[in-house]
Amino acid sequence: MRIILLLLPLFLFSFTEEEIEEFQEQSYEQLNNNRAIKAIYNGAIEELERVFSNDNLAILNAHELKLLRNMIFAQHMYAFKSKELQEWFSKFDWYEPLDNDVTDNITLIDSMNIEWIKLFESAHKKTQAVDIDDDQLIGIWHVSPIVAAGYGELIYFYPDHTFKITANQMDWGNRLSSISGTWSIEVNALVLEVTEKCILTGGEIVEGYASCASDFAIEGGTSEIVTVSPSETRIYPISEIVTDDLGGALGQGASMQRIMIGTTHFWLFCNDPYLDIQ
Repeated sequence: MRIILLLLPLFLFSFTEEEIEEFQEQSYEQLNNNRAIKAIYNGAIEELERVFSNDNLAILNAHELKLLRNMIFAQHMYAFKSKELQEWFSKFDWYEPLDNDVTDNITLIDSMNIEWIKLFESAHKKTQAVDIDDDQLIGIWHVSPIVAAGYGELIYFYPDHTFKITANQMDWGNRLSSISGTWSIEVNALVLEVTEKCILTGGEIVEGYASCASDFAIEGGTSEIVTVSPSETRIYPISEIVTDDLGGALGQGASMQRIMIGTTHFWLFCNDPYLDIQ
């Protein structure tokens, strides 16, 4: 009897050099936090192909937000009536005013970016105050009302008006572990003065595994504390604090306070910001 051996190919899942380079660049993106800045001042329209993060927008002033919002229309060759905008976008080789109506060219990502930029612009207008006392913010706020395999983004607001924000524990491709500094509420905005960052440098880019929340992970990096001088100002629009009935998720009668910071919801996980929960 003839025995036929069926040799199955062994697939070794590994990144190409191009993918490693791409992921390496992505891993430093949060540290640089300059996507919006590159778009505005360098005319880097490729940055408009993805939705901007809260942090990308929080570092911009009112004028920069206006330029970024209108750049979305400029990439579709909108002919601006404003002389200021005409002159600004004419500096870039790709801009050629052709049309007074580019509505049909606006993509879903464009629409999301426009909506989010407008939200951040509202924080600079300070036209309507939110009804929040400083004491109401003190505590630990979590990006979800529940905790699964690990904590997501956490914000610690301390009584002395210092803060700390820690990154998603499951995002092993994140080089920015935490930021800290001072906080204040100004009319309808949360103002953070970032004075310190905990970052991960070096390390090897490997494929995400187990419960990793990213496509890649960083192994063997070095964690270090970096002083931010001068401090980095971040301005986020905020909502008033509301109470959510979470009976379905947490049990009968359970409720949690919730606030929206930028475009992200956070739930009050604990009133004591000094409690070690990680």
